[in-house]
Amino acid sequence: MDIVTESKTSDSKAMNLSNLSRPVHILRVKPPPPFTGTANCTPQVALSKLDDGVILGSGAKHLITEAHCHLRSTVFQHLHERDLKCLRKDEEAKTPTRPQSLCVFLNAGRMLPVGLELPANTGRPNSIAVAWSGSTNLYHYSLLKQAKDIEHKPEMVWPHSSPITVLSTTPCTSLLAIGLQNGMLLVWDMFYGIPLKVQKVSSSGFVTYIKFLNPNVLSESTGGTNAPYATKQPCIVLVGCSDGSLTSIPCGGTQTTQNVSIVKKSTYEVEKLCFIQTFPLIPQVIITACKTGTVMLYDAVKGDVICEILLPESYQLSIPWSPVITLGAEGQMLFMKANKVNSDKDYILQNEDSSIFVFQLRSAPPLESYWQNVQEPQPFTVHISTEKRFDAYLADRLAAQNKRQIRMQDRWKKLKNDVDIVQKPRHAKVDQNRDR
Repeated sequence: MDIVTESKTSDSKAMNLSNLSRPVHILRVKPPPPFTGTANCTPQVALSKLDDGVILGSGAKHLITEAHCHLRSTVFQHLHERDLKCLRKDEEAKTPTRPQSLCVFLNAGRMLPVGLELPANTGRPNSIAVAWSGSTNLYHYSLLKQAKDIEHKPEMVWPHSSPITVLSTTPCTSLLAIGLQNGMLLVWDMFYGIPLKVQKVSSSGFVTYIKFLNPNVLSESTGGTNAPYATKQPCIVLVGCSDGSLTSIPCGGTQTTQNVSIVKKSTYEVEKLCFIQTFPLIPQVIITACKTGTVMLYDAVKGDVICEILLPESYQLSIPWSPVITLGAEGQMLFMKANKVNSDKDYILQNEDSSIFVFQLRSAPPLESYWQNVQEPQPFTVHISTEKRFDAYLADRLAAQNKRQIRMQDRWKKLKNDVDIVQKPRHAKVDQNRDR
């Protein structure tokens, strides 16, 4: 996998490709080599090849010999001889496929602080996280290295308990979500380098889909404290699994909120979801499609069904297991491609009589309440330094100076009244003594 960057000219109005400079090759990432034994390796030789540092490695350099690998393979063949006979020949002689890569760009944070001190690098990615299919390691490569060789080693290696299946980040790359093959979900705050969520999502499938929903989908009461500065807001992570389940999981909040099951898992393959997409302006509304051609709208926060989108009786979604569905005008219009079926309801894949259906979702009655409550996007994470917190508290105290003076005057009045109440019995006793 090669990382290429393009530098634009100063004239941003012209979109002619000839005005763009040539791409620059800045990084080349190769998949990790397959595990093999080391021939005639001693501890002294292995330690001499190790790099100086305290980070975890990828496990390519080890002390496991070829003889030990051969012995383990022989023991496995002997213990599972009966089970191996039941395998099909094509599965047994299956050639390994080339690993596929999953990658996300990350901005500067305290885990990789290179470029964090430069204001010019604010909002620009300084690293890339790469995971390979079937691998349990997540490799972090720096994009700011000034080296002649573009094939440099990773800055960090994160090992996991299961192969990585999905990577997803927020638009600001402040949060990173990792889905594993054993159904685990991990959410990291990349600025501070702390985990926000580690949870088992599914016990019968692996994670296939992850999407961060903007914090504006939650009510303001679920936010942080009444501090005079901006505080961390909770967000919702939409997680889909291979068993057909779809769950919204809150993370990063101060209050405990339960997970919401939107779609439950299914044992039938045709009932599993094959399409999931959120609305740009109202991210709490999601559209899903299953392999039977059913298209539904859900509320991701409450887990309720909003409505079902139906096509004419003589039409069916084109390729239901990979439907052509998209949103337009920031979610106000829905486009779906459908093919016409025969009178006997038999679906024909090669039928050329296909059409594009357009649905006006802006005027749909089930979505009226959502369109009326469209809110501005909020930041996923807020990082406030100690100095800024002190300044915010000082400014808040100065702004409340006039109110504090009014409260002090009220307190003095109440204190005077309290003194009069206390002194009243004493004065009455003195008057009685005088009368005697």
